[in-house]
Amino acid sequence: MAVPSSLHGKIPVVNMGSLGVGKEEEGASEAEWHRVAQELYDAMSGVGFVYLSHHGIPEAQINNYTKATADFFSLDQQTKVKYSSPKNNFDSSNGYIGVDRERLGKKDRSSELRESYFMRNLEGVLPDSEVPQIRPSLKAFAASCKILTNQVLRALALGLGLQENFFTSTHRGMCLESPCNSTVLRINHYPPLPAPIPDNVTRCGAHTDYGSITLLFQDSMGGLQVRNMDGMWVDAVPKPGTVLVNAGDLLQMWTANRIKATVSVISLGVVLT
Repeated sequence: MAVPSSLHGKIPVVNMGSLGVGKEEEGASEAEWHRVAQELYDAMSGVGFVYLSHHGIPEAQINNYTKATADFFSLDQQTKVKYSSPKNNFDSSNGYIGVDRERLGKKDRSSELRESYFMRNLEGVLPDSEVPQIRPSLKAFAASCKILTNQVLRALALGLGLQENFFTSTHRGMCLESPCNSTVLRINHYPPLPAPIPDNVTRCGAHTDYGSITLLFQDSMGGLQVRNMDGMWVDAVPKPGTVLVNAGDLLQMWTANRIKATVSVISLGVVLT
């Protein structure tokens, strides 16, 4: 299928319409499913990233989890380290990873000024005593994300000419305490830069995600850049009311390269060429 020329230079926006969270019980029309499926397929097979508007995840849920996780990252380092991931990487269920303890850049080995908290199991270890609201806010947020993920996966399957449940049938254990669950709810925090800024540092090195799809919730700061199919870096400018979705390595493999896992970086504000 030919890729529309507009996809070469920018990240498309797809209106989820009646497929958004909270509307799934109403049932979208066949025409609505076809529209979203085609638009998602065009976007994901072209750029590999897409903004979803009218996604339906309540703004209050996003604000609540944002506030709770910000409260965690504002704790002193000694307290945060108490919740470190045992292996200090994503192989463990839940845990904190300190600044520059994880480097995603596959070629550029710059220091990555980022700290994170990984969660695979929402019943697992969380800093409940320090941040009592963190578990309920993340549970509510994750529940909405699971609904939206399933809607996107169903639409992508239809766009690829597959059975509607082709992808959702393999995502039944999202965020559950199960050996079959590889879904990660990941919170990234980018602390203030030191002055002067050291050489050879970035926020997040150039990489592709390893899973099927990623839902990415941006703040207003920006910094995310995506390499489009022409090899040009495109700013993924934060758009209020949208969620960014990108394809990962697994989806590229599953679809025999019809959908590509797109390289992205989070920069310090320096224009890439």
